[in-house]
Amino acid sequence: MKITIDAKFDVGDKVYTVVNREYWERTKCLACEGTGKVLLLDNTYYACPNCNGHKTVATSKRTVWDYIDAESIDGIMIKKCNNKYKYSYDIYCEMFEEEDLFLSDGDAQAECNKRNENTIFTY
Repeated sequence: MKITIDAKFDVGDKVYTVVNREYWERTKCLACEGTGKVLLLDNTYYACPNCNGHKTVATSKRTVWDYIDAESIDGIMIKKCNNKYKYSYDIYCEMFEEEDLFLSDGDAQAECNKRNENTIFTY
């Protein structure tokens, strides 16, 4: 049996993948004033229990779109729904949709900028 498909990308194409990532915004720990240590009554210093000695604490979560450097497509999965074909692409055993793949880093960055116009902050 021979199957011919009309996919946007082919196996072996190097593509940039747009992904959604979460980053924690960090600020100086107020409990230890950013030193990472607290002084106890016996004049000994211990790691700050609020920041665990890291000097900063997570204050808010920021969800942003970013892209992964070009990687080769290893395979294509095809689904037919309502007489339309939908293509998913396998890159290192992870599946990505066609709308998240780009042939150039400039196009991937432009898509990230577009999607990040409505960045969500969680406090």
